[in-house]
Amino acid sequence: ITDEKFSHCFYYFLFIRYEASSIQIVKSIHNNSLDAWSNNDSPILTEFFKLMTTNSSLLKVLGYVSDEIPPNYKNLCNS
Repeated sequence: ITDEKFSHCFYYFLFIRYEASSIQIVKSIHNNSLDAWSNNDSPILTEFFKLMTTNSSLLKVLGYVSDEIPPNYKNLCNS
């Protein structure tokens, strides 16, 4: 894990520890679910992936943003 990813994760967990507004925020993202939506046979349009990787600050903080469209979340989550 890089120092940058560590600092983002550290900040995220500190924030969630004290400011959790929803149980969904506290739970980690399920990598297999993310990967299933990004497969080639996914019904989600490529334009949506481009929009999400550009505009989702939470995905950026958690390190799930990729220039690869569709994203390969299995690789992102293991790096």
